[in-house]
Amino acid sequence: MTDWAPGPLSISAKLRLVWSIWQDYVQIRLALRQTALPEVVERLHQTPVDRPALALEPRRLGRIVRRAMGVGPFRPRCLAMSLVFFRELRRQGTA
Repeated sequence: MTDWAPGPLSISAKLRLVWSIWQDYVQIRLALRQTALPEVVERLHQTPVDRPALALEPRRLGRIVRRAMGVGPFRPRCLAMSLVFFRELRRQGTA
């Protein structure tokens, strides 16, 4: 069983997570322009697992992804947001 991160995250942890989410978004958007969706999903599935000391509960991580991607003048499409969420889940070993 995974130990979920209790309580609020530190500012530095939040910034690292938001930066990671936006990097994932850019990489996924570029990959979707060059590659078919099934291949992109397969690549995301092969993302190495980092296994952080305290992982975020999937529901909490989903809210963070949605809020982080809602910053700025545009709103990413559901597909891109879902793929970013999948990659973050995979990265922490949940998916």
